[in-house]
Amino acid sequence: MGDVLFICMLRKFMCGHKPGHSHMLLISFQIVSGQFLCPSNPSASPYVEVEVMGIPSDCAKWKTKPVLRNAINPIWDEAFTFHIACLDLAFLRLCVFDGTGSGVIAQRCIPVKSLKTGELVLL
Repeated sequence: MGDVLFICMLRKFMCGHKPGHSHMLLISFQIVSGQFLCPSNPSASPYVEVEVMGIPSDCAKWKTKPVLRNAINPIWDEAFTFHIACLDLAFLRLCVFDGTGSGVIAQRCIPVKSLKTGELVLL
C-alpha cells in the first residue's frame, strides 16, 4: 500500500506536477523541554535535531541550541516553521543527541499527516 502511494505521488512529481503545490501547508511547532533524558549521564549537554523528510522540496533540518550540562530537565523553548508540499510523503524526525559526542539519546519518526493541532509528542 505504501509503495503504491509513493510510486503514484513520485510519478506525478516527476512529470512536472507538484503535488499539493497550490495547497502548500505551513506547519509550526515548538520544542519545549525534556525530562530524564539520560539519567546515567546527568551532565550531558542534549540538543534536539528536527528533520522533515519527504519529496526534495519538503526536506529541511533544524537544531536546537544545546542545554549545557543538564540531561535531567533541559528546557529549549524553541519554535520552528516549515512548508509541506506533499503531506502524504512527509515525515517528521525528532532526534535527541548528546552534545558531548556520546551519540543519540532518543529518536522518533512521525508521519506529518498524523499530527494534530496542539498535540504533545513524547519521544
